[in-house]
Amino acid sequence: MAIKSLQTILSHKKPGFACYACGDKSKAEKFIAPVTHEVALPASKKSLAQIPSIGGSKDAVNFYAEHDGAQLYSGEIEIFSIDEWSGRTEQSIENWEEAGYEDDEMPYGRNDFLAIAYPQGASTYVHWVTRGPAAGQVWWWASTMPPARDASPAATTFRGFIDMVCNEPVRFLNEVSLCYTRFSDGRTVKQWIPIRYIPDLTVEV
Repeated sequence: MAIKSLQTILSHKKPGFACYACGDKSKAEKFIAPVTHEVALPASKKSLAQIPSIGGSKDAVNFYAEHDGAQLYSGEIEIFSIDEWSGRTEQSIENWEEAGYEDDEMPYGRNDFLAIAYPQGASTYVHWVTRGPAAGQVWWWASTMPPARDASPAATTFRGFIDMVCNEPVRFLNEVSLCYTRFSDGRTVKQWIPIRYIPDLTVEV
């Protein structure tokens, strides 16, 4: 269940990222960035009723029945509350229309998804497809780089998306969503890129 992956990282006492300096080709871990995880209260029954009945929706219901949104890794990954989906989706559709992408050239159309999350620094939201052949899949693509019709999703299910965010945050931030996450040490102008997630900084550095 997706909620179990979230519960696992919420149990981490003092989480953080081991980082390397931007431009360091050796990617030597020379900075530790502490992070926090914050979650919302359970969604109301009215909100839960808005979750579409598609493949993987049971995991979504279980997730939001516990927490109606989350700010993970000090807000680097935001899981929207259910009531935010509509507005965020409208923003995504407006961007799609402004870009002029044709629906039949894409894996799904502009009216076939809900915007459910956002990796800070990325150019677009995360889409959970609710209609058509790709229903149930989770996608992210840059606003200037629409996926080809035969492209692969970021995750095949809602659970797969949450599992990736919780179990592979560095890959999701730096490779999947291309949001180029950076941390500051507060002392220099260096930008620090996460390379490894650490569950408890008091045990492992």
